[in-house]
Amino acid sequence: MTTIVKSIPSFHDANLTAEQLRTVLMLCGAAVFGALLHASYGLDLSYGFF
Repeated sequence: MTTIVKSIPSFHDANLTAEQLRTVLMLCGAAVFGALLHASYGLDLSYGFF
């Protein structure tokens, strides 16, 4: 935990290229999508549900 907290200020000064930022955002999006799939597992999302 201490390592993560110490790395946050150094990350602020990092110069990210557009490609690196795009990759990070795509990975975050994939993680959110996976979390939503996991959270909705077993729910009845059929047409009759709405």
